[in-house]
Amino acid sequence: MAGQTRRSGRPRLAAAAVGIAVLLGLFLLTDSETLAASLRTLDLAYLALSLLAFGLGTCLRAYRFKILAGSQRDVSLKPFYRITAYHQLLLMLLPFRTGEFSYPILLRQQLQRPLAKGTGDLVVARLLDLILCGSCLGLGLLALPVEGNRGAALTTLSLVVVSLGAAGLALLPKLVHFCQISVARWRPRLSPEHFRAGEEFILELDRATSGLEWRVLASALGVSLAAGGAAILRIYLLFASFQVDLGALGATFLFGAANLIGLIPLHGFGGLGPKQLGIAGALVLLGLSTALAASLTLLFQAAMIAFVALLALLAYGLPGDGRDDRAGGTT
Repeated sequence: MAGQTRRSGRPRLAAAAVGIAVLLGLFLLTDSETLAASLRTLDLAYLALSLLAFGLGTCLRAYRFKILAGSQRDVSLKPFYRITAYHQLLLMLLPFRTGEFSYPILLRQQLQRPLAKGTGDLVVARLLDLILCGSCLGLGLLALPVEGNRGAALTTLSLVVVSLGAAGLALLPKLVHFCQISVARWRPRLSPEHFRAGEEFILELDRATSGLEWRVLASALGVSLAAGGAAILRIYLLFASFQVDLGALGATFLFGAANLIGLIPLHGFGGLGPKQLGIAGALVLLGLSTALAASLTLLFQAAMIAFVALLALLAYGLPGDGRDDRAGGTT
């Protein structure tokens, strides 16, 4: 029992260590004068507009999940907004991106969808995000005063990321089929109950991924692009609230670079991890001083925590919709 307690506590300690390390690193890179000066320049009007842009992006991501779930008419957008808002909050609260697993659980809880269906939708959404972030990284390079080798390396990286996302979408059914073969090979080592559960999950995942039509993927990609535009606007407005003009291309680069680095699953509590280091590094590449970049990264993360919490609170206050529950039970 004591050994189990120690093992279960290790991830929490590691997550706390990551969060503290990122905070200490950012505080060491800045100074109290720079941080205080950035706070004094805060424009609440731009901050409010940034919150609205974040809310718009959340609604668009919710609509993308609605498209992928195949719920164009039978279910309203409201439960998908609630699921997306909770998912964003749990991504920030839970360490090492384990909050991702909350989406299929929330989908089953709110709309009685199978776990495998929610998992398939989430994988497709993340592959679309990979294409979007790679494209934004490549486009945002136009805002950087980069020299030969560094510019070529970043351009190559953006092309590789877009290619990986597109290949993932094209090969997803084959990857799921490979999982089916792998589960069959593990049959002698699994109990009958665990084997049946795994087999049923993979079969449902296969139906969810192979049944997606290209027109559905095209619609989801279009909504992803719109959500990315809202996210870039939110970044631009949030930094404008601290009197820093990134420009459209600068905000695009920051969105692409930070989110790609944020895919590294080493986040501690509060969403602190590689993404914040990516934001600070991108700001330095955009020409800001190291101290100002670190200060703005700290303030940016504080604002994001507040935004996510506010939208989750709004989702919690939404009244239930009986029609959604009935529709969810028939799908």
